Amino acid sequence: DDDDSGLNPFESTPGEVDSAAFPPSTVFTQVAATDSASFALTDKGQVYGWGTFRGSDGIIGFTPTIRTQHRPMLIPGLQGIVKLACGSNHVVALDTSGKVYTWGSGGQFQLGRKATTRHDGPKAGLKPECCSKFNARKYAVDISAGSYHSFFIDNNKKVWGWGLNNYSQT
Repeated sequence: DDDDSGLNPFESTPGEVDSAAFPPSTVFTQVAATDSASFALTDKGQVYGWGTFRGSDGIIGFTPTIRTQHRPMLIPGLQGIVKLACGSNHVVALDTSGKVYTWGSGGQFQLGRKATTRHDGPKAGLKPECCSKFNARKYAVDISAGSYHSFFIDNNKKVWGWGLNNYSQT
């Protein structure tokens, strides 16, 4: 048409997400989004995601082996997830046993854990991993995330925070 507003209809008009990656009976309970990636949680506790993560110097990737995930894919290593929270470029997930998992860009320590290997550099945070020690006496009951920081509330009603703290946000 003659519209030269510069709007990309794929960005400016709501559209259905490509469902080819999902089993036909999939029921979604939550969606969450970072600046450059999106995630959908199912009623079976599975997490699907697509997009990429970025760090201060550009694209880190979606997984250690995938730079940009163009269509939804099942996130490996996550089961029994009941809630997602996203920051600018990281994800926080809570499972049924009260464990908190994080992944994405950890440049501001928002993953709450040391990378398992420093040889992967920024890619080391792209695999979901538990961010704290949880057990029967301490487990998470809720999660949240800001742009570059993360939180959980434990079963003792204590708040745990980590990540960027230049304005005392954690």
